[in-house]
Amino acid sequence: GIQLNIPENTRVAPLNLGLVGSTKVSVYCHFVKGKRRKEDETDGWQDSAPEIPKEYYDLVLSSEQSTQGVYESIKLAVFEKSPDDVWGLSDDYIPPLLQMGTTPFFTKKLDELIDVLEFFHYNLAMEASGYLSGDALMSIKSCMKGSLKMQRLLANIKAQIHCHPYMLYEALNDFYTEICYYKRMIPENATQVYKHDQLAVCLNRLANPLIQQMKMMESKSPYLSFEYKDGIFHLNLPPEVRSAQEAYFLIQKAHVGDQLDLSDLKLGSMSRISMIHRISLPGLPLKKVQRPPFQHSFGAEVEFFKIVEGEEWDYALRDLSLSFYKRSQLEGVECFLYWR
Repeated sequence: GIQLNIPENTRVAPLNLGLVGSTKVSVYCHFVKGKRRKEDETDGWQDSAPEIPKEYYDLVLSSEQSTQGVYESIKLAVFEKSPDDVWGLSDDYIPPLLQMGTTPFFTKKLDELIDVLEFFHYNLAMEASGYLSGDALMSIKSCMKGSLKMQRLLANIKAQIHCHPYMLYEALNDFYTEICYYKRMIPENATQVYKHDQLAVCLNRLANPLIQQMKMMESKSPYLSFEYKDGIFHLNLPPEVRSAQEAYFLIQKAHVGDQLDLSDLKLGSMSRISMIHRISLPGLPLKKVQRPPFQHSFGAEVEFFKIVEGEEWDYALRDLSLSFYKRSQLEGVECFLYWR
């Protein structure tokens, strides 16, 4: 290798990007052997001292890939000109860096990742608070753990804890794979090898789909919990329930093996629940569903009862309310309305 020390043994020849005549310019750094400088002449001074050879170089910045008399060359960067005539680094090229965070390369993408990660983690926390239990909750918590780990790494890079690009590549790959499995997707490019001389391709191939997946939070079908007050479980229905294709009454048992007797459970709108019991009306018909015909994220301790549409359901939708009286067999359970 060669040792360059500006200005001791190296002079820099600048480049004016505006004179190239293109809106996208690849900039190369050429090392050309220079001549001995007059200020370094030692004639007449310490003639008896041994002469130490010293190499001189001119560092030439150019848009040309080669130049005459070049000793060594490296592609330094790719610049793009914006519509308002401002030059900036292109995302298409990153030189083979030894550390991340010490140069302007990839900083814009890192900033975008930090912003999207913060919003994504917040959405995960909201998702976790909404799930009842089961494998989905564990999957969300695992994804949240990966999100925090990724945020910590990016914060450290911004705080001058500079790591090798491969460490960032592996972290992006791991987190992207985790998100894909959380969303029940097959990760793309997860087995591609790291290529140090193609950093932009390697890092962007992971960062871009990762950002895209974090921005596309899957919307799950909503459900609401019944609230208990004065001997009655009551739920105010949102207007969007009226457009649901089907609705389910959910019961979350304390233990998977618990048996429930719902023979005297009667559901109805708040304005009719008293009359339903007084004149012995059947209330809102429920049909137990052993295997719901759709993918869901509830645990094995949750039982599904499909709401059969009819007069009582029409009353509930009109009043936007649903209620039932407390029963001893429902002690220690949680009840929900789920629609899709």
